[in-house]
Amino acid sequence: MFESEYQEIWIHDSEKLPDSCITCGMFTDQVVKAKAVQHHQKMVPASESNSMMALGCLLHLLGPIGLIAHTALQQGSSPPTTVQKTVVSKSKVKVPCCRLCGSHGIPEPTTADVVAGRYAFNAHPRFIERLNVLRRESMDEV
Repeated sequence: MFESEYQEIWIHDSEKLPDSCITCGMFTDQVVKAKAVQHHQKMVPASESNSMMALGCLLHLLGPIGLIAHTALQQGSSPPTTVQKTVVSKSKVKVPCCRLCGSHGIPEPTTADVVAGRYAFNAHPRFIERLNVLRRESMDEV
């Protein structure tokens, strides 16, 4: 098969997959764990400096007087702000892959939505056809 015959298909991590290799389309009872990584931006509160946190801990150890001093110091400081941070989410999804194709490398998702549990793979047309049959059968059961 030529690489151009492969198509991208989205797979949910909880859906039943056919017993066909995602890479070559041949029968297999083997599964591999494909790793997925997703980078996304998230707004998080800006943290205090380590020295300020250490001072706060020390003042809390002094008891009520330290607590009063820590509160007074915090009132003089600027309110906490937020910063944009890159968050990396990692996940693994099991996909059918025969031993021969697996020996050439584990298939990796082209795109991943780790939070939603959805992964896009470049898959063989026979795999896609069999997956669509399973999806239609599961819709008929509902």
